Amino acid sequence: MPQYHSSFRTSTRAAAPKHSAAQATSANAQYTANESKWWVKNFSFGTKATERHRRYQVTCKVPNDGVVSSISFDESDNASNSERNVNVNSNSRTFAVASGPRVLLYGTGASHAINRALDRSSPDLMKSITADRQISSAEGPAYCTSYRDDGRLLAFGGSNGLVRVCDTKTRATLKSFQIQKMHSKNNKISSTSTSIRAIAWMKHNPRQIVSGGDDAMLRLWDFSQDNKPVLTLSGHGDAIRSVVSLADGLRVVTGSYDHSVRVWDIQQKSCLMILDHGAPVESLLVLPGAAGFVASAGGTAIKIWDLISGRMIQETSTHSKTITSLCLAHNCGVSSTNQTQQQQQKQTRLLSAGLDGHVKVYELSTLQCLHGHKMGAPVTSVVMSKDGVRLIIGCSDGTFSVRQRYLPNSSNVNPVEKRGPMAGTYRHSMRIASANVDPNFDYTVSSSASSSTKTRKLNRFDKCLKQFRYSDALDQALATKNPESVSVVLEELAKRQGLERALSNRDEHELEPIMSFTLRYITQPKYAPLLIRVCNVLCDIYGPVLGRSTLVDDLFEKLRKHVKGEIQVQSNLLSLLGQIDTVMSVAALHNM
Repeated sequence: MPQYHSSFRTSTRAAAPKHSAAQATSANAQYTANESKWWVKNFSFGTKATERHRRYQVTCKVPNDGVVSSISFDESDNASNSERNVNVNSNSRTFAVASGPRVLLYGTGASHAINRALDRSSPDLMKSITADRQISSAEGPAYCTSYRDDGRLLAFGGSNGLVRVCDTKTRATLKSFQIQKMHSKNNKISSTSTSIRAIAWMKHNPRQIVSGGDDAMLRLWDFSQDNKPVLTLSGHGDAIRSVVSLADGLRVVTGSYDHSVRVWDIQQKSCLMILDHGAPVESLLVLPGAAGFVASAGGTAIKIWDLISGRMIQETSTHSKTITSLCLAHNCGVSSTNQTQQQQQKQTRLLSAGLDGHVKVYELSTLQCLHGHKMGAPVTSVVMSKDGVRLIIGCSDGTFSVRQRYLPNSSNVNPVEKRGPMAGTYRHSMRIASANVDPNFDYTVSSSASSSTKTRKLNRFDKCLKQFRYSDALDQALATKNPESVSVVLEELAKRQGLERALSNRDEHELEPIMSFTLRYITQPKYAPLLIRVCNVLCDIYGPVLGRSTLVDDLFEKLRKHVKGEIQVQSNLLSLLGQIDTVMSVAALHNM
């Protein structure tokens, strides 16, 4: 087999020394044993896990014992710290759990319940930990969730065919997209279901979302546009169960119950490639590397595809029932070669979970199964934080297990001690006495340091812009009677292509403030280019309805006269400038 990528090794190498079969088997067995010990020690995977191994583990139940349909991590940089931080300080890993008619948010801060339970260094099983925030999915259960790359927005879909985009901090719904059911000529619904089964944010475009569902249609949504999809692609013969966006931001890969994996080009609006998995596809995963490798899971098999050649390069089947979820585990496991500890921490593993209750660990290059763990119920979702510290396993019985490994620093201090002594004790009052302070270094304490860290209060029009209420944002800016604020809002609306939306659907009383502002400042060079664009939009929108309102007619007549007078002034100035140039030229000729 040819070597397609450095991450996927071939079985033979010309330069490798020859070993006997017994030596190779012994080395492989030792490698697998070391890998198993690592997972038992760090994530209490396996039957050999003891109470000491389960120090950082908590099992939670969702309300009403609903099925855990989906779990997703906030993968933004401000939500996950690097490995140099100890266990307690890396607890801002927010994750969302879709179960029943709600989406639950956990771990939104170091002081929240799930993080406090993991910091106690003791196993807390079946603990009734409430979610930090809950977002209702309106009608029907929620099936899929996806965080945007910056972690500020969460998109999810469910059985009602509704795609919602919410703010993770305020829980406010910023945008909703509704799939319209198809009707036949006799006005009967022809599509039996519009459930959203898979959702993902487009790479390099934070405004676009792709979704797939039971109607086998791939839809592209833009939450700065209307509620209709900007692109709809068909081709699958059955429900789409998984969708991922590739790193180039131009291609999307979907997996369906029709046994196929399809690669779509969003710009060309076409299907580039069809891959036959051989079983209903449940999950897709984009593998690291620039060449474009995707892993698909369906039935009991996992296959790795090369999207350049369209060939399958690896395959394995270790589950006895349907595989439901795939994820990558970075910085996990041990190396098969003699490497330093720092190099061994950079291993990447592939994790799979299935309805047989097993969670399997694979070496990414060969898909060799290195370790496994049996849960007490069928597993529906498995996810790992991108720093490889927190692992979450969701099950069909309404429980999910959160496992967190401890990353000691060089001093091997207990993570509980890192929080410092309790306030009011002698140790707390003497905590600075042993600090190593350079006597030649001066420390300056600024009195304004505390005030500078305060969060700036947003203006009303800023809040409206965050919620995509463009008309309200313009009205709030006009209410300030500050031309700088109004011009800033107009420029932002023009950037978002929302100027037409903000100026539309206004009656004569709502139209008067923007017309008055335009009349007053259109002649000023600072605002003229922007307000000329506003005038063009106003004429396009309200030109057909002139004559129906006396107030609107008067406003446009004043604007016409104002613009006509300004054009006359500019024409006179140009004439004067031409006369001055002529006089200056004649004077220059006489002086020669």
